[in-house]
Amino acid sequence: PSDLRGEAAVQQSLIEAFEDLKIYDELLRDWSGQEGVEPNLDIEVIREFIKTSLRSISGGYGDYLTEGVTISALQPMRPIPFRIVYVLGMEEGAFPGQADASSLDLRLLKRRIGDISLPERNCYLFLEMLLSVRDKLYISFVGKDLQKDRIIQPCSVVNQLRRYVEQEILPQGRPFSIIDIPLKGSSERYLAKDALNETSDVLINYSLADRIAFYRENDLWEEVAANAPEEMNENLQAFFPDFSVEGERPQKDKRIVEKITLKQLKKFLEDPVSHGMKRHLGVYDEEETIEEITLREDEPFYSEFPVDYNLKIVPLKLWLDIYAAAGGIKAGEQTPEEIYGRVYESLQRNSTTPDGAFAELDKNGLRDDVSARAGTLSQVLTEMESDEETYRAFFVGEGTDEQISSTNKLPIERFDAVKLTVKTADSLGEEIETRVELHGQLPWVWKDQGGDWNAVVLTGSGKTPKKKEPDKYILEPLLFWMFCLMRDDGRHRVGDSRITFHVVYKEEVKGWTYAISEGAAREYMGRLVSDYLNQEKIEWLPFEKVTSRSIKPHKLADEEIDEAKREIFHAQLRDAYAEEKSFLIRLAKPIIPDDAFDKVRDRFQIFFTGEIQGSVKNKTR
Repeated sequence: PSDLRGEAAVQQSLIEAFEDLKIYDELLRDWSGQEGVEPNLDIEVIREFIKTSLRSISGGYGDYLTEGVTISALQPMRPIPFRIVYVLGMEEGAFPGQADASSLDLRLLKRRIGDISLPERNCYLFLEMLLSVRDKLYISFVGKDLQKDRIIQPCSVVNQLRRYVEQEILPQGRPFSIIDIPLKGSSERYLAKDALNETSDVLINYSLADRIAFYRENDLWEEVAANAPEEMNENLQAFFPDFSVEGERPQKDKRIVEKITLKQLKKFLEDPVSHGMKRHLGVYDEEETIEEITLREDEPFYSEFPVDYNLKIVPLKLWLDIYAAAGGIKAGEQTPEEIYGRVYESLQRNSTTPDGAFAELDKNGLRDDVSARAGTLSQVLTEMESDEETYRAFFVGEGTDEQISSTNKLPIERFDAVKLTVKTADSLGEEIETRVELHGQLPWVWKDQGGDWNAVVLTGSGKTPKKKEPDKYILEPLLFWMFCLMRDDGRHRVGDSRITFHVVYKEEVKGWTYAISEGAAREYMGRLVSDYLNQEKIEWLPFEKVTSRSIKPHKLADEEIDEAKREIFHAQLRDAYAEEKSFLIRLAKPIIPDDAFDKVRDRFQIFFTGEIQGSVKNKTR
């Protein structure tokens, strides 16, 4: 529609989809000479293709006035015209706020022209918003505090607007009406004849489920169902599923292959409860932004995560890409500090970094951090430069988050996805067999003159591990190396050589060397993937917690293990779980398995000892 310009993006997406559909149609016509192939696309195929295209249209953060519904604070959006505006939280005490009573505020001592308090500023923002509304304005407030059992009134700004409407707009003697919204969607008030009137439409509820719930709560459903039109029966059937056959479930399509990425397995090792819940509930986003954190719109006083992480890591990655563009590891035309300055200015234009005097302190502090990391990284680059074979990245299956510059001249190795068939448990505890594909990538890999492999692992951590043992940064790269060992083409490329992961911290590089056999990698990955897909039980075995106890199952030799150590370790895990503060984990009610000692040993020993067939060596520069 011409009055819904935001739908233009949807229209354009469909047009692009139809272009792809034309290609499929032409291909089908080319194959029409084959026996058993129809020359025309089936209408069901076209319908499903369009539905899939519509479902793939995504939303976004920070793109105002582009399409759809815009949700924002009052500050950045108040002067922009919208057809319909909803303003929430207008109860007394919440808006327009209170003036700052700080002794540092000189406006309290003597006010001058132009001094504006917080309530005055918010009142002006409300006025600007009021002038920007084109069709409808909805103002809502919480009318009752259930904990204190007290009535809450609208704020003074709303009362002032109400008096003005009564005096200047409404007919003489007609009051401005405030409507109470029911807490339940199945309230009888939504079905009242005057729910829609000339002054308000807030009591309209389009939910068919709420309507059915009201009828059933009041024993009216049989009468309503008997008089319902025939064309509505199909829509009503979805609200009355048949649970008469207990325990019966549809047969799982054996052709479905579970796609698991390297990053997902790493997150499962770090926090099996949170990540396992997100995957089984279907709320996990594989293509994550940095930890799924939305940046604040207001300008901060200092760069917070993930901005500070980007400012530390992105310049180093761009610096490495400049080396790759030169065809090898040699001095580039731009220093890390110069690249950092461009990255900082780009983020500053988006108001994600501080402004004014705070900007200089923040910018200089992070520049020193990047400079220190570049100096540390240069130690590894010197070693990389002296070797003959240097690769920009190794890929297994589909790469997910490693961006390769178009100017890159270094070779890239690509292997097919790792395919497994594992046995796991469904939500009812029954054993099922699942086909799995593993995908991942490892950037900056090289082979030294001794025939051993090496890889750079960048971190944003400001700390260097005090213990002479690997930390969480080794999880992802070692998992990928096991991916390579499980592929015939990957094993043919890497051979039986060892690999050293150079973990780059701010002031130090630590190297961890592993020699893992194909059998150990395949056996370990089968157990890990089976645990990852297990829906029967959720076990609380996070990497940081279970490897930091005084009893360390992953480091003990077989002859050092006894029943007393198992019991002490289990008790220590219970104490650690009692200190868990995550509400999501508490809600999941995970278990600490009785064989937690053996599970931790089985799951994490390979990262510290390289399993039975491997070894680990610590090298600190």
